[in-house]
Order: sequence, then structure tokens, then C-alpha cells
Amino acid sequence: MLLTAMTDLDKMRQIKSTIQNEEIRKQIQSFEDDSRQIIEYIRNNSQRYSKASRFFQYYLPETVKLLHNYAEMEIQGEKAEIRPAGLQNIADFLKQLVTIYHKIRVNIYEDKVLESSIDIEVMETMLRQDGYLNDMAPLSLENGGIDGIFKE
Repeated sequence: MLLTAMTDLDKMRQIKSTIQNEEIRKQIQSFEDDSRQIIEYIRNNSQRYSKASRFFQYYLPETVKLLHNYAEMEIQGEKAEIRPAGLQNIADFLKQLVTIYHKIRVNIYEDKVLESSIDIEVMETMLRQDGYLNDMAPLSLENGGIDGIFKE
């Protein structure tokens, strides 16, 4: 599955090189960046694949398909009457998709952050029980809570 995702990223990069609209090129770069981070995370944490399976099996390939369609319409130029409406429709959706890709990446990492905060709390409890944390401020996220981690 990761090999297919890397192939999709290569296709995305190739499509980006043909697109003239700078804003769309920046969006594609954002897709690539988030996708690479997701791929790398899953490569190193394969037990979390189920959290990203829909991304790999649907979202990433469909994004490539949309970008391919956009590139084809852009290349066709003014020949097609449908061009402006079709390009704008895809462009509007791609703007939303940038935020969605970011949310997918954050969501995939979220379990790891939550797991780490639980590990910290357990260790704090043990350190307190052993008398090492009696006079020290808590090390965990008790003050800001887990919500503080996920703020952007």
C-alpha cells in the first residue's frame, strides 16, 4: 500500500509540473507534504495503518485523479466552453482539500500524542508514589490538558 502511495505522490509531482496556476501548485505541494508525513508515520508505525487506510485507498488516488483532470482542462485552454466552470469547481474543492489533508495528518498523529500523554501521567503517578515528585510541579499536561496539544 505504501508503494502505491509513493507512486501516487510521483504522479502528483508530475502533474504539478504541468499546472500553470501558482495557487494550485502551492496546494499540490501541501498535499505532497502532508502525504509524505502520513506515509512516513505509517512506515514507522505499521500497527496504525487502519487509521490511514481510507487515505491510502481513496483520498490520495482520487486527489491525483482530480489534479489530472484539472491539468487536462487547463491545457485545453479556451477551446472548451466548460473549461472555466470546470476549473473553478475543482479549484474550489482543492482549497477545502488542503485543510482536510492537514486534518487527516493531525488525526493520524493524535493517537500517538494521546498515548504519550497517558504514558506521562502513569510515570508521574509512579514517581509520586516513589517520592520523587512530591515537591515538583506536574510534568504532564494536567495544567493545559490534552486539548492544549491539538491547538494549532
